[in-house]
Amino acid sequence: MTEYLKFTDTATGQPADGEYPYAVYRNQKIYRNGSQYFWYDQGVAHPIQGETTIQEIEETFGKSSSYEYYQNAYEFSKWVYDHLKDIKQNNIRTVVRKDDGSIEVTAGGTNLAFNAQNESIFDTTKDPEDPASIFNQHRIAVIKNSIETNLAAAINSYNSNANSFSYELPKLSEEEWDKVVNNVCMISFMQGMPIGGKYFNDYIVIPNDKNNEFVDADSIYLMTNDGKYHMPNCPLLVESNGSSVIGGYINTAFQRQTVDSTYYYRHMNNGTPYTPCYQCLVNSSGKYDLEEDIINNTGNSINGVGSIATLRQKYFSILGREKNNLYKTNN
Repeated sequence: MTEYLKFTDTATGQPADGEYPYAVYRNQKIYRNGSQYFWYDQGVAHPIQGETTIQEIEETFGKSSSYEYYQNAYEFSKWVYDHLKDIKQNNIRTVVRKDDGSIEVTAGGTNLAFNAQNESIFDTTKDPEDPASIFNQHRIAVIKNSIETNLAAAINSYNSNANSFSYELPKLSEEEWDKVVNNVCMISFMQGMPIGGKYFNDYIVIPNDKNNEFVDADSIYLMTNDGKYHMPNCPLLVESNGSSVIGGYINTAFQRQTVDSTYYYRHMNNGTPYTPCYQCLVNSSGKYDLEEDIINNTGNSINGVGSIATLRQKYFSILGREKNNLYKTNN
């Protein structure tokens, strides 16, 4: 893996602008310049020192992040199956401390909107990311219940000290709940602002759907040897079995970067930034179904197209690497 870096000053021993290979070490991208290693922040290279640290970094460069991701995923799934496979909703215990100091224990998670009944919540034979899976529905119900319970408690506490206006828990639409439970979000509420003879009551949900802490299946862009980047289900890639794909990264890696008053792009093709494919990212027409045609297509072929085994292998390899290399960006 390589990235193009731009430096603010090369007169102090800094590496020159250009492509540098990197590996992710302890949630930080570490770049290699010959036999030297450094991390990068706002156009400044910070050298890595320490014999033991450098040895660990060198070992990291020699590992396959994609292989590690799928290996760890398998081991985690097996652990969940061995230890949690029999947990059902009636095993849940809700503990509430009452105003008089006593403790009330409720069994079965009866306060949740979704009732899994006698189904195993952690059934590893089914895809947990499937919206219809027991795990996903239970996950959503737990998140919604936690938010609503804590908001209701805060509002009731505030109302007990309010003089005139009575604050209430707002009702979010299903579309807004979908943003909340599937993204890092900020929810802002405003109630009780006088406007003439009425009060202004409203809220806003602000999701962060482009972050470096989570890699979704559709957040991977694949690069081709003609200097373009595509979505994995682009018809140009599918119908050529990904023969021109030379790499890929998370979508945020293709955004413009800024150092001082100049800007650059992390990924270059012979000195020119990769540009979006018109067919799938600009025009968005004729795309294949990512879920059905690519991800769940275990037969590795599509009628009228033929084999897509090479494309699927490249896509899953890049997806696994990016998921394994989650990092906190400093630029």
